[in-house]
Amino acid sequence: MIGVRIAAVIDPQPQRAIETVADHPGIPVFQDLGTALSGDSFDIVDICAPPQRQGQLTEASLHAGANVLADRPITYDLDECIRLAELADRRERLLMPGFAYRFYAPILQLRERLDAGDLGRPVMFRARLSGMWEESYFQRTGDILTETGVSAVDLFRFLCGDIDEASGYAACVNQDNRVADTAVLALRGS
Repeated sequence: MIGVRIAAVIDPQPQRAIETVADHPGIPVFQDLGTALSGDSFDIVDICAPPQRQGQLTEASLHAGANVLADRPITYDLDECIRLAELADRRERLLMPGFAYRFYAPILQLRERLDAGDLGRPVMFRARLSGMWEESYFQRTGDILTETGVSAVDLFRFLCGDIDEASGYAACVNQDNRVADTAVLALRGS
């Protein structure tokens, strides 16, 4: 990204962090966020951690004065999410879930065409949420709806506006999993 300088890489597994910066000499590596935050100030902290840890890391980053881009879901606990949003507001920092799809060139072009009225009003939005992920992946992240479904919902809102009605179905298709690995969502906007 133009104008962005990576100031540090933090990973509890030092070897993984060292491998990450191998092609970028001079980027410091830390084993924990607290150590990194105590030694420097950061404009943005990009948190790529399992949801079970993100709340704590997000809170520490906001208290240190950083804006936060957190992988989604930011947390599984609604009260914690509200508390983090309020903390960001009080500290006049940004807290944003990592909804990357809305920034892909084809999606931005589609949004531009929708805004210009070139395509009319969307009447249907289809997103397929399926995959053959192993259960160990979902044990770290949740299930197909919390991991991937939230991105589909964000795309709907980005392209079509607010949601007035939602219904859906989730199922465990892969017999090796015990959580939903396939889902269908129907969303209606205004």
